[in-house]
Formats: sequence, C-alpha cells, structure tokens
Amino acid sequence: MTKTLRVLNVDDDESARYVKRRMLSLAGHIVIDADSASAALRALALHEPQLALVDVKLPDMNGFELTRRLKAFGALPVIQTSAICITREDRHDGLESGADAYLTAPFEYEDLVSTILDVHGRAPTRVPASPRTSEDRIEIVRQFVERNLDRPLSIKRLAGVAHWSPFHFARTFHEVTGETPHAFVKRLRIEKAQALLTSTTLPLGEIARRVGFGSPSHFAAAFRSDAGMPPSEYRQRSKAAA
Repeated sequence: MTKTLRVLNVDDDESARYVKRRMLSLAGHIVIDADSASAALRALALHEPQLALVDVKLPDMNGFELTRRLKAFGALPVIQTSAICITREDRHDGLESGADAYLTAPFEYEDLVSTILDVHGRAPTRVPASPRTSEDRIEIVRQFVERNLDRPLSIKRLAGVAHWSPFHFARTFHEVTGETPHAFVKRLRIEKAQALLTSTTLPLGEIARRVGFGSPSHFAAAFRSDAGMPPSEYRQRSKAAA
C-alpha cells in the first residue's frame, strides 16, 4: 500500500508543474506547489513536506543549490527532475548536490511513483546537516581542500561542501580566515609543492599535477609569485641547505 506523503513540487513551468501534480495526486500524495526556489523554502517551513520534487532549472536559484539548502534542514528526500540537464555529468552534479534520485523528463507515472517509493523507503545514507558554526564549516572545507589538492577546486564546489551559496561562502571564508578561498587554495598548493620539492625527486611536471596546476608553466609562474624563485631553484637551495 502506498503511503500518503506531503510532497513539495518545485517547478517554474506551470504546465510541467501541473503534470507532476496530477501524477502525485493520482498516487495519493498531498501536493504543495512552488514556482521558485524562494517559494519552496517558504513552503518548507509552513508545510513540513516529507519529500521534494525539484526541477533543476528555476528562475531564482538552480535546483542543485536549492537541494543543498533543503538538505541543510534535515534528511528530506529530494528527487531532481530536468528536461534539459540530461547527460551523465548532469546526473552526477545532481547527486553530488545531495539529491537522492534524478529523473529525466518526460518520465512516466510509474517511474515517478517507483522512485518516490524507493527514495522514501531507503535508509538515510547521509548524516543530516546539523547546525554548525561558521568555523566548523570552514574547517570541513579546509580538510576537503587538503585531501583534494590535485583536483579542480572552484568556489562553487567548496561552497557546496560548506552547504552555503558561493557568495555567502566566499564572504564568510574571508571573515573567518582572513584569506580569500582562492588565496587559501593556492597557498596550500604551493606549500605541498615545497614539501615535494624538498623530500622527493619527482619531476616538476608530476609535482605540478599532484598539487592541481594544469601545466608546468602555470605551476612555475604561481610558485615564483609566492616563493620568489622558480621551483627548480627552490629545490636546489633546499638540498644545499640540508
């Protein structure tokens, strides 16, 4: 027997929202419509939905960011939908933002119903985001950066780790640390490069790759800017001093 749920139906397209509302109603669910991310966040407090159906393309905030904000309130299951974000990478971005499932529109009634049953019945796989101080969240980001220096680390990605919007993340990060996120990431990359130059015989190109620079020339320019000398000279001086 299908359990009746309060489902938050978020889509700025009136026709698409109506179709999904009809499907949800036919399945016996109570539907709470929202035509924007801001309306969805207001509905979250007013109606306490038990599941959210979120379209990726919204007028005031994309569905990935809205999913992160919904998840910040607790273990609310979120199913993302989209008719335009249909690649494997899009699906990966959706799941990385915290979505529990991703449906490509148009989808059949049976697909939606079975996905809701699966998602709502699934044991939580993520720890609900509990209120943290800004310092706690920045520390989580710091640890994430240290583990992933060899990967692209955009403001958007780091903001997602902190469960903040990119603007709020950048502002708060600077307030807490005194550095911009970009300067922080660059400093850690240069520090790790210095350690590798001193303790290994790895080629400069390999060191550049391990600390996240796209090319040896970019690495050399960034290193010289921070250390005041090219990497090769830093290595020579370090060995001479040892």
